Amino acid sequence: MSTLQNPIAAAAAAVAAVIGIAVVLVKEIVLPTHTAAITFEAAVAKKELADKLDNTRREHSASQTALAKERETTEALKAEVDNLKSRIKDLNYALLATQQTNLFSKNSPYPFGLDKVKVGDNLALVEEAYPGPKLRREKRSTVVQDGHDLFSEIYYDFIPETENKIVDGIRFYISNYKRSKNSLAPVPDGWLREALVRAMGDGVLVGPDDDCLAWMLPERVSENRILVYHGKGDFSFSILTTRSVPVHCQINAKQVEAIKKANQK
Repeated sequence: MSTLQNPIAAAAAAVAAVIGIAVVLVKEIVLPTHTAAITFEAAVAKKELADKLDNTRREHSASQTALAKERETTEALKAEVDNLKSRIKDLNYALLATQQTNLFSKNSPYPFGLDKVKVGDNLALVEEAYPGPKLRREKRSTVVQDGHDLFSEIYYDFIPETENKIVDGIRFYISNYKRSKNSLAPVPDGWLREALVRAMGDGVLVGPDDDCLAWMLPERVSENRILVYHGKGDFSFSILTTRSVPVHCQINAKQVEAIKKANQK
């Protein structure tokens, strides 16, 4: 029986022929085209990825460069600030040395600018002399606070029982704590004593332990002599009448004679 005589065989042959052609089409045309499309798409994706990685590297490099420049700028600024701090510190110490030289005039225990009220004056002069600084009133004192660039507090003591309140003593205090808060150089131990000796002379050691330096002034308040006291290691000094001698500077008869002799020189 021929192929033409067998429809099934003829159909099978036709299908086989079609499949053969399809296989050829797939192998020769479809697959290469599809493969090329996939390859191209992969190449595009690979290039996009490479570009993104390249951009990321550039951005990272730029960021690192900016960070390095910022770090350099910060370090330069820090060095400049440290240099300025060092200069300010040196200037503060230079200022302190100048203050020591010019704190008192010769033979006067009253600091420059703080000689408007003296022992023996009326207490009312304190408010007139220091209208700006804050005043604090205590039972036996009127206190001038922050009225001077060196002395943070100045106590003007008076006798409450007297009708006209007379200044019986003045106490000057240095506060290194306040100076540090204002970025000022600390006053070293012995600095104030050196300034007093430069203005007043050597003075005489008095007190139970001979550790308080004293000078006698020629002025009097009534019958009371006026003395200047400075205790060892103490960032303060006092100008007081003999009726208000500090406990740690109590003077005996021998020391009084020594002070009188020192005044006669």
